[in-house]
Amino acid sequence: MSVNTPILVGIIAYNVIVIVAVSIWLAIRKKTHALEDDYILSGRQLPAFVVGATQALTILGGGHIMGLTGQAQVSGIATWCYPLAHAFTLFLILYFYGPWMRRLGVTTVGEAFSIMWSPATRPLIIGGTIACCFGILTLETQGLGAIFAIVTNIEIWQGCIIGAVIGLIYVLFYGMREVGWVNVVNAVAMWIMCIIAAIMFSVKLNGGWAAVNDWYMSNGMEQLLHVFGDKEIIRTYVIGSMCSILFGTTMTQATMQTSISAKNINVCKRAALFAIPLNVVFGVFVIAFGMAAQSAGYGTGGGTPVFAMAIDLLPLPMAFMLLGVFLAAILSTFAMMLLGSATCFCYDIQKSYFAKREWTPKEDAKWVRIWIFILIVLDIVVATVLPPVSNTILWTVAWMVPPSLMFVIGMFYKRSTFSCIFTIIVNWIFNVILTVTPLMNIMHIDGVNYAIVMIILTLIIGFITTGLDKSAKPAFFKVYKQQRGEWDAKRSVA
Repeated sequence: MSVNTPILVGIIAYNVIVIVAVSIWLAIRKKTHALEDDYILSGRQLPAFVVGATQALTILGGGHIMGLTGQAQVSGIATWCYPLAHAFTLFLILYFYGPWMRRLGVTTVGEAFSIMWSPATRPLIIGGTIACCFGILTLETQGLGAIFAIVTNIEIWQGCIIGAVIGLIYVLFYGMREVGWVNVVNAVAMWIMCIIAAIMFSVKLNGGWAAVNDWYMSNGMEQLLHVFGDKEIIRTYVIGSMCSILFGTTMTQATMQTSISAKNINVCKRAALFAIPLNVVFGVFVIAFGMAAQSAGYGTGGGTPVFAMAIDLLPLPMAFMLLGVFLAAILSTFAMMLLGSATCFCYDIQKSYFAKREWTPKEDAKWVRIWIFILIVLDIVVATVLPPVSNTILWTVAWMVPPSLMFVIGMFYKRSTFSCIFTIIVNWIFNVILTVTPLMNIMHIDGVNYAIVMIILTLIIGFITTGLDKSAKPAFFKVYKQQRGEWDAKRSVA
């Protein structure tokens, strides 16, 4: 595709204008409303619709824009299981994991494990969540680079740099508060533009949406029109995507930081009313656009066919707005993964192990920003050196499956520090073995998502080793129930 300067300028302008406008508004609001200077958690005062929009957009990024559009051409309508998995994930985040993080009064996931089990678990969780967040950050950076490369003739590495710079200002000025309010604006714009685009495509596509259905039927791909596809799609995609997303993204620092920033636990729960429809409906739109692009002859693959279809069929203002919100979807995930990773480095490592005194909020903000700049540089290097990693998204998030399930075991069964550490390490080692050896083929489970293996291993090893540990502590929920009033009053979370 040749350079399309109006589209390029339009998608950059849309995102920069939204980010700068929100930042200016926050600067004014900070002076007039005496807002707390809390870069990391926004003073733990985010309202429900900000929490909902941010949670929805945090797990709605390159996996949707670049992944779903291409996967829809392979799995068809069954690809809807990916956004469906996100619906269940958001429910778990906003009704279970998030409220408990808010109730614990922590800043990071590592700190929560330190309280529930012991400080010995903290380094392990820090490493896991940073690795997961940084892996997704790299994926999002490559997605940003791909979008710019598609609408220009620049190299992907150049697009990665441009995207990373825009992603930097998404979070740089006011941290969690900035990301949250920018996400609200983008969430509204996403819904509006997807609805308008769907209507316009029905008019512009030869034969409308009915022709898309007819094309798959006439080309012998009717299995792609079934809700769950065929047996192979169910085995290799549906089950794996459900399991890895459901338990893999729930306990990352990026997803938990938004809930921790909520005003109270009821705000977390109300946020689900915004987050779930926003995320799922956007995913369904993207799948439909991907299938339509293939049927209309725009090719197959990641987001390229959809972008080409949008530029070709939509009026110029609509095209750059639609691609602008697609870019924003990736930027939102980029920003939270960047902020979450920087928070872990600053709070979990630097501040917890090396600071000799308590820091002021301004010092917190200064050091988190420093880590953000360090991570941006590392991210650009990794994203431009590695080959495209979009196919590894389910593998990347699967690393946080063991901590997510151990959190449940510790909450409702018993808490064994040894079991927690041992179970997580064994799963991670086994995941590496599955990755670098032909063991999956030998076991005749090739194509089965790693998350499924880790779910089974975690539950078996976790329950057995916890049960055998005579020094295991009681379930945390049991302890909490005995001190509920005092606990919640101290943390203002009711």
